[in-house]
Amino acid sequence: MPKLEFNEEQVQKKILLKLGAPFLCVELTADHMAQIMDTACRWWIDNVGGTPKGILKTFVSGQQDIQLSADAEDVIEVVFENRYPFQLYFPELFENAVPWPGIVPGTGNGTSIFGGGDQMPYSGLVQVLQMLELSKRTLSSDRDWDFDNWTKVLKIFPARGRSGTVLVRYLSNELVLECMLAAEQQIFYEYALAEAMETLGHIRSKFDSFPVPGGERSLNGQYLLDKAETEKERLRIRVHERFMPIPFITDSAD
Repeated sequence: MPKLEFNEEQVQKKILLKLGAPFLCVELTADHMAQIMDTACRWWIDNVGGTPKGILKTFVSGQQDIQLSADAEDVIEVVFENRYPFQLYFPELFENAVPWPGIVPGTGNGTSIFGGGDQMPYSGLVQVLQMLELSKRTLSSDRDWDFDNWTKVLKIFPARGRSGTVLVRYLSNELVLECMLAAEQQIFYEYALAEAMETLGHIRSKFDSFPVPGGERSLNGQYLLDKAETEKERLRIRVHERFMPIPFITDSAD
């Protein structure tokens, strides 16, 4: 089975063939095709999103702002460095981590902070985890982030946290057609085709007909405009049903 290529050149070629080229005259120039592709890319990013990318960023204690590149459309997730299952007392203030099961706070010897043979009971583990959650909320020490779409600045909270590395997953406005799934490629092509039909429809609707030997030949400008409008609406509904998350709605408490 031949490898299916999907790039800007292939999409433009498929559109022209679908509209009847080379046997029929398709009044679309190279500039028209470039504009059609640009509009389709912008429509895709606006309705579905750009190409998912990931980048590692380092920061130091006290630093809060991380500048992302200009192609960052929206941040999906910020993954901080892995830690042990839990940490005693205040996670952002101390580096001492206590794994479980394994070495746990002792309950038998009063001189040792960490027990040897003793194992923390499950109820004790739950209480420690609850205490850690409360302490993080009280001290606002739980790591969080916020992204400004205009300045492309990622803010890390709290700024006093320890130095480290974060993995930033974001949507890029540099749409890479080759990275799309097969289903995404098909929808993108269909929208680009609808945009081409609309452009061609506007061109052909300037004249209802043109003279030919023995009479006149009518043009299908209005048909292309109507077809393009119907296709765009169908594709808009399709991408929202297929790629958009279903909203979770709950009853508000009085």
